[in-house]
Amino acid sequence: MSWTDSASALAQSAINFSAWLSLLLGCGYFVSRAGRSRTLAVLFLLLGILLLHGYLVISRRILDWPWLLYIHVPVLFFLGPVSFRWICDVIKENIRLKWPDLLPGIVVTIVLLPFYLSSAEYKRGVATAFYEGDLPWTVRSVFFLALGSYTIYLWRSLRLIVPLLRAVSFREDHNVRIAGGLVAYAGVVTLIAVASLFANRPAALHVMLSGLALFPPVLYLITARYPDLFFQLQSAAEKGRYEYSRLGGQNLDELKAKLAALMERESLYSQEDLTLEEVASRLELSPHALSEFFNSHLKTNFPGYVNALRIDAACKLMEQDPSRTVLSAAYEVGFSAKSTFNAAFLRHKSVSPTQFRAQKKRQKIV
Repeated sequence: MSWTDSASALAQSAINFSAWLSLLLGCGYFVSRAGRSRTLAVLFLLLGILLLHGYLVISRRILDWPWLLYIHVPVLFFLGPVSFRWICDVIKENIRLKWPDLLPGIVVTIVLLPFYLSSAEYKRGVATAFYEGDLPWTVRSVFFLALGSYTIYLWRSLRLIVPLLRAVSFREDHNVRIAGGLVAYAGVVTLIAVASLFANRPAALHVMLSGLALFPPVLYLITARYPDLFFQLQSAAEKGRYEYSRLGGQNLDELKAKLAALMERESLYSQEDLTLEEVASRLELSPHALSEFFNSHLKTNFPGYVNALRIDAACKLMEQDPSRTVLSAAYEVGFSAKSTFNAAFLRHKSVSPTQFRAQKKRQKIV
């Protein structure tokens, strides 16, 4: 056996081991009660599927398991959003994934359904064509789109991290340096993946998968060596935000009271077109500083804060006059549509406006 064959066999074994390790870690984090992020569990499961498919392809065992061919394609589109969500968890950014983030993966899954349902012989033919160097540009384009999607979310993650790096306490924290190394490594693997698509050679695919295969065991060893890394990163992020805060010199209790007084005295919340910029101007703050105050200190955002005030005001109106219609209360406190009012009311009070009004009517009778 030549050294290239030996290297190929070693790479295949490593990729196979890393795939099953990643899947095992993902399942373990899902059932763990140690407070680990469920997002990290999903991330490990996605990596496990990618690596397992890669192992089956480079070992040619996909010809024995053709029904697994291309199961990794939707995973490529989900990997970016899930990685971004995990970064948000790590640095305590209150950003949630929305359905547009998952839409590309869902669309690709639906588009590939005919292929997934095709015969085993057809799939073997596709795999054989790949081994002969015939990878259609349509397939390669899908991979490029998936890598582009991942790159976008990697860039979004960096945009969240870079402002924190301006704070010395965050930049010099050794936990941050460890996490930064992982992010940089993910970027290198992405570049290798792009290069492997251009090369369209088995050796390039081996290199890319070998690089990806290092990620799960390295991440596991780091978290085993530093079991509180996740929480230390959150603490470092909080310190960094405080150091680099746009609210430096502000008495936050006074600012909270001033904001509440402004809203109550002038009933600003009832203005249908009220904006963050207008409120910030009244408080003599920049919009960015006020947004930071909402996110970091009130643990909400501007729309959530305003809607909470509007819902409380609507409740008072319906308590004072149970015969008042829901729509009139909604319009008076600043909502422009009944559907929006109903959704916000249910979110804040856990009952619908109609149910709330009915309860108040019964209380009046009693």
